Amino acid sequence: MAARFRTSWSLTLRQAVTAEVIDRSAASELRRRNPTRGELMEAVGWTPQPDLEAVRVPPSIAHAVMECYKRSLITESRAVELMRGQIVETDLPARGDPELDL
Repeated sequence: MAARFRTSWSLTLRQAVTAEVIDRSAASELRRRNPTRGELMEAVGWTPQPDLEAVRVPPSIAHAVMECYKRSLITESRAVELMRGQIVETDLPARGDPELDL
């Protein structure tokens, strides 16, 4: 939701609690870890957004790169290389993050 509507993470969580989509304890847990740029780009399908720089690789390739990274089939540096400068290593989610499977 935050990526699609370009809202802050804290606002998204606050609205989710208000709408009773998640409870306060889930929101507190989610607040501990802000989504990375890579996760936000993945959420919008790697399509160009007005406030994001132009996409350098096709969305299908970007999605495949992220899937391979999530499954530990490629390294962080290889994922960044395949994305042709669209992301840096800090934009990738942490390895072993249970939220990668959501």
